[in-house]
This record gives sequence, structure tokens and C-alpha cells, in this order.
Amino acid sequence: MIKIYVKYSCFFIATVSLMNCSLFFDSYKSELEGNYIPKNLNDAIKVSDSILRFSKSQQIDTLNETEISIRYGRSFRNRWKLWAKSRLTRYFFSKGIYHPDDMSSIVLKSYIRKLKGEPIEVAKQIQFYKEYWKNMELISVYNQKFPEKNIEFDRTIYYKNSTGNFMNAKVYIQTDSGTNLFWIYDYYFGWKQINSETKTALISENVNNLEDLLRKIFQN
Repeated sequence: MIKIYVKYSCFFIATVSLMNCSLFFDSYKSELEGNYIPKNLNDAIKVSDSILRFSKSQQIDTLNETEISIRYGRSFRNRWKLWAKSRLTRYFFSKGIYHPDDMSSIVLKSYIRKLKGEPIEVAKQIQFYKEYWKNMELISVYNQKFPEKNIEFDRTIYYKNSTGNFMNAKVYIQTDSGTNLFWIYDYYFGWKQINSETKTALISENVNNLEDLLRKIFQN
């Protein structure tokens, strides 16, 4: 029995080690699932240009960097695996930026500012998010490991919350689960795994009452 236990213990350790190695190597790959992964902010700005292809005919001066960040942020987060361990997340981690929303916002705002010939002010952007999370006292949440690899969030629901900050009151809902369980992520509450019934309730809930429902979900 001892030999069998040792054998399976060694197998388990080896399996976990391989999984960790996989995550480690993903953070150095230049391509994941057929998409090129930028290596740093400058590279991400160049790639953004090739993806969005904004031109002068689109009246660049009228582009709003916040609106662009909201409109394209989700697709960029999924494309570049910012919820997982891609090399672009590794770059942002080294700058003290841990939330995928912040990463995509910095990229897209920097891209729009470069198009307009405005100062990008990377240091100020980074400091803004650092101060934001420091003030919210939630920075430790985003240093934790994500619950699963390559979670896809193709649905985001904004809601009215008690802080009055509508921009950051949003819950991300996993849509690619092969089981009855789904992950959700909220700026204020963090990570939570829910079942399909709870997911349906979230989607159908009025945005004015969504915060109360989220409190109940995260308290369970």
C-alpha cells in the first residue's frame, strides 16, 4: 500500500508540475491559439493599429479614448489572453498592473493618444490604476492566481452600484464552460463559481437590483 501511495503521489506531483510549466511557457509564447501576443506596450500599440485600422477619414480627432476602451476592450482581453498568463500580462505584471481591464485600457488609450499625436503618459496611466486599487483596498485580490486557465468572458453586465461609479460596476460572466458551472468576476466582489440557474438569474436581473443579487451570491 505504501508503494502504491508513493507511486500515485509522485504521479500527482509530476502532473501539477507539468501544468505549472504549461502556464509558465505560455507567458513567453509569441502566439496563443493563432493570435499574436504583443511583448510590451509599444508592440501592443502597433498591433492595435493593424487590428482597428483607424484612418484620418474616420476623424481621429473625434475619437474618445474611453469609449474606444469600452468598445474594444473585451475583444482585446480575450484575443491576448489577458485573463490568463500571456506574455503581455507578464509585461503588465512587471509594471504593477494586475487587472485585465486596466491592461486593455492602457493599450487602447495609448493607441488613440498616439494617433492624435498626444502625449501617451504611460507612467501617469499606470499610477492612476495603482492609486485606484490602493484606494479601493482591493489590490491584493488581483495578485492571486486566476481560478482556471483561458477563461473566456463574452458577456459583461454593467450595473448601478452604491458607490455611484457606474464605469467600474460590472460583472463578467463566463460563457464557454462545458459543465453546469460558470465563473463570474466582479470588480468589487472578486471571483465566484456559480451554476447555470444563478447565471440565468444574473443575466435577467434588472441592473438597478444587480448589486443586491451579487451580494447574496458572494455571501454563499
